[in-house]
Order: sequence, then structure tokens, then C-alpha cells
Amino acid sequence: LEVGLTPKTLARVHRFRAAIDWLSRQPRIAWGELADRCGYYDQSHLIRDFRDFSGMAPGDFIRCGKPDGGSVVVG
Repeated sequence: LEVGLTPKTLARVHRFRAAIDWLSRQPRIAWGELADRCGYYDQSHLIRDFRDFSGMAPGDFIRCGKPDGGSVVVG
């Protein structure tokens, strides 16, 4: 099965989508707790993925009203 992504990138996408799902249910969750629940090593890795995949920091992502993922394109 080929999906056009490396295994590492696919894992990052999976963690990022999990973070989006958590934020849609609990928008006030602490960033450290969110990172832990979604399988990130630490908060800085969570923030890096938000910047890479959405172009903004997690807080900015929430303030833009995109806790459901908005139109984030990964690939």
C-alpha cells in the first residue's frame, strides 16, 4: 500500500489529526497535556507540527476558529 508519504510523515499527520480532534472537543486543554495525549514527545514537537501543517502556532490556529482542522492540507 502506497500513500505517497514516508512512514514518519504519516505518523506526524496522524498525531496532528489527533490533536485537531482533541481541540475540537476540548479547546481549552493545556498544550502539554494535548501533546502527551496525542503521542508527541513534548510540547515543542506539537508546536512544530502545527506550524508545518497549518502555517501557524496552535494558539493562532484556535483563534482563527479552526479547531476542526479547517482547510489544512497535508502532503
